[in-house]
Amino acid sequence: MGKTGAMDQIALLHLRYFVAVVEEGTVRAAADRLGISQPSLSQQVAQLERRLGVRLFDRSATGMRPTDAGRRLLGIATRTLQAMNDLGAPASAVRRIGVPRGTDVGVLEMLTSRFGTAIEFVALDSSRAQRALGRKVDAAVVRGPITPVREAASTVLRTTPLGVLVSSDHPLAARAEAEWADLDGMSLLWFDERRAPEYAAWILRCCHEHGWRPRLRVLDPAGTQLVADALRRETNLVALRPRQERQMAGLSWVLLADPPEEELLLLSRAPI
Repeated sequence: MGKTGAMDQIALLHLRYFVAVVEEGTVRAAADRLGISQPSLSQQVAQLERRLGVRLFDRSATGMRPTDAGRRLLGIATRTLQAMNDLGAPASAVRRIGVPRGTDVGVLEMLTSRFGTAIEFVALDSSRAQRALGRKVDAAVVRGPITPVREAASTVLRTTPLGVLVSSDHPLAARAEAEWADLDGMSLLWFDERRAPEYAAWILRCCHEHGWRPRLRVLDPAGTQLVADALRRETNLVALRPRQERQMAGLSWVLLADPPEEELLLLSRAPI
């Protein structure tokens, strides 16, 4: 088959998968976001490279970075997907929604139910969400608290208690509820605070108010699988998370006594 014939077999799905890997930085994180298996996504990316006849990514132990060809394709793919989403859609429709990394599948399903199955999710840190409104996205999910700018409207999407996420082998895993004192001496799985500075400050303030000043174990970027691997390897490590609708195998979630309530907000340029 010639190159033209091979390129004729490139589907929009290939482009959507490619964009997800670029935005997430790892195949694992992109697969979590797309809801497909990591091997399947790797195969689709490799198939796209074969059909184009170019290498799209530089692969390393820390993730996937687009090559020059990959960066060129990113512009083409983004414009193509946006144009397809725009076809027949009203000008005021919500078509692209920014979501922070690690967003629960239950939240994605809630948004799909509200805005329709044609919406596209875009990986977007909470700190960048307000600047992206009306440019990169039509709406954005952020982890509160956040100080809204005058041009942005916010509504509460979900409020849920935080608990302790640990390996299923962790001593806390068998508990029905964990006390804050049980966390003394344990490290907290953390992230680059620049992604959500107000949320980070709130989490640490809650910990300090309950007498826990954890050593922070930064893992960033971190897809769901990377978080699970870190928790399984380090027995002295915990994460603070809401209960997930679909929990990863090998992990357990334990409710905290007097838990902080995580608030997810939906930002837009006008009430929706």
